[in-house]
Amino acid sequence: VGLMDVWIESDKMIKMMGDRSGLSGMGISLLLGMLTAVPVYALLPIAGLLLKKGGCISNVLIFLCSSVSIRIPLLLFEISSLGIRFAACRFVLNLAVVFVISFLVERLLSERDWQDIRRRNQINQV
Repeated sequence: VGLMDVWIESDKMIKMMGDRSGLSGMGISLLLGMLTAVPVYALLPIAGLLLKKGGCISNVLIFLCSSVSIRIPLLLFEISSLGIRFAACRFVLNLAVVFVISFLVERLLSERDWQDIRRRNQINQV
């Protein structure tokens, strides 16, 4: 996480995963989440760093949800033990749920919540 903080500039992160990143930001978030193979408690500092660097909340939530539910090693295990049909069905359903959760949470945040998140991230940047 420390190396990511130093190596990736805020401007680059805002361009890749910020509010105006669109589908490419969602895709990057999803891919990063699917490639992780760390415990959930190790994902939280990464999510905090993504917020600190300017990533939008929906992309950070896509990263977190996909990291927990649709990891590639988990998919490979499911394919080998439960079959491709089950793994594909669960992947598609989880993918839909990940995007629904991220957009709902972002839409349900009030302006006060947004200001609080921005304030906390500015304190962390100092």
